[in-house]
Amino acid sequence: MANGIYILWEVLRAYIRSDIRTFIHTFSPQKIIDFLIFNESPWGGHLWYLGSILYVLIIAAVIDKTKYMRLIYYIIPILLMCDLVFGKYSLIILGIEFPVYYIRNFLFVGLPYFLIGRLIDAGFGKNITKRTLEIMIVVFITTSLLERYILVSIDMNATRDHYISTTILAVAVFLFTLKCDGKQGMLSIIGRKYSMWLYILHPIFISCIAVAMNIIGIFDYYKYVAPFVVYAVTVAFLVVIVWIKNILSITLLSDR
Repeated sequence: MANGIYILWEVLRAYIRSDIRTFIHTFSPQKIIDFLIFNESPWGGHLWYLGSILYVLIIAAVIDKTKYMRLIYYIIPILLMCDLVFGKYSLIILGIEFPVYYIRNFLFVGLPYFLIGRLIDAGFGKNITKRTLEIMIVVFITTSLLERYILVSIDMNATRDHYISTTILAVAVFLFTLKCDGKQGMLSIIGRKYSMWLYILHPIFISCIAVAMNIIGIFDYYKYVAPFVVYAVTVAFLVVIVWIKNILSITLLSDR
């Protein structure tokens, strides 16, 4: 469904730009192969995440039916190391930069992080104190920034966005969140109800709002608050859609 929405979005953009050739190219054999093998959507770059989840869940479902599920946890460091070697540190180690979707897919990102999540669900890290996790978060934010600074300074900062510190930082943030009190604030309610569609639709609103701000002539000011505006507008859109859906459902039920 998400890819279908972005196909329609690309049709609209092609019509506005009078550039149907670019849209047709998104269905080239190579694009479709990359889509099927590496989860790289030709219509919405961020949609790789959905394909990755789908493939990982299929793999997990198959392995769960065997007695080898425990053994697969040993591949976590191997897959994460491949992500670094062929991703962020490829220029230093191999002297070449690979297309990002060769690494950012179900195999080198989806599967290891899914398995880490399973380990956390099984109790991994539960004995680490909240204070320790706070320190870890600060330390690994600092080391991530340091990694970036070093790679940029030597002109070896490959496109991939996972540093050595990224995985440890992600795990620390996740474990820290699990130790919070769990009160239902407004953001958590919005997250639970709308997070998937927020993720899917926000690039469309990024484009639309940016065009509107350029037309109005305030883009230079808008860019400093863009994430908050896009978030608010996307949530408002989703609330309206849910409201319309509920009204239609009530109407159909009353007609019956």
